[in-house]
Amino acid sequence: MDMNVAVFTNKPVEHILWLEGDAPLGQYQVIVEHFATRHNNPLPTDFVVAIKINDKIREFKLKAHEKEQVLVHTFEITEKDLESVGSESTSDDAL
Repeated sequence: MDMNVAVFTNKPVEHILWLEGDAPLGQYQVIVEHFATRHNNPLPTDFVVAIKINDKIREFKLKAHEKEQVLVHTFEITEKDLESVGSESTSDDAL
């Protein structure tokens, strides 16, 4: 995804989401690729990734240089995670 590909914004926000309980089971890697820098933006570029599974949110504040791929986080969605959708408890294994 690239919010800045056609129209430039100073506050790009991009989302990947599934409806509650519909996330496919499996292992996920969240990777941010800093494809290019526009104009005279300073490097490295700060970015924030928030991952929400059920009611638990983890936030990652990182930096990336131009053309760099940053592995932010790896996690797994299990049947147990989907069973706890809407409940107060969330498996720590997922995040």
